[in-house]
Amino acid sequence: MARPLKTVIPARFLALSAHLAVIIMSFYDRDGNVKACLPLQYTPSQYTDKDNRLLVGLSFSLGFFVVEYFGFLFGFSMFKMGISILSIALHVSGAVSLLFYRINNWGCDQFWPIFSVCGVLPSLLEFVIIVYTARHG
Repeated sequence: MARPLKTVIPARFLALSAHLAVIIMSFYDRDGNVKACLPLQYTPSQYTDKDNRLLVGLSFSLGFFVVEYFGFLFGFSMFKMGISILSIALHVSGAVSLLFYRINNWGCDQFWPIFSVCGVLPSLLEFVIIVYTARHG
């Protein structure tokens, strides 16, 4: 195994795990982010609606992580240098962005751009690699 690949594989695993850890933390502490996207005077139904939307996004994020860990750990994309570097960049960006999102209590509407770029994009790429590898060996 080439030397750069020996460092990229653990870095990718750590980036995935860090992003996953922040997503899991967000599950347990959504209240501040939900309240940040509500008016000062809000009804319980407004709170429940925003909380449910955020919960759906976080749940989808967990599902996307299952796809990514599957593709990575079973070797579909583990040894592809370009994909690994892109995955590292997106997941580190996602972890840092979500940390700012949580610490600064950004509104729940700011979750969706982070989710789209740092969650959906790498998962979709991983899914394409899994399907392509399964079909073409």
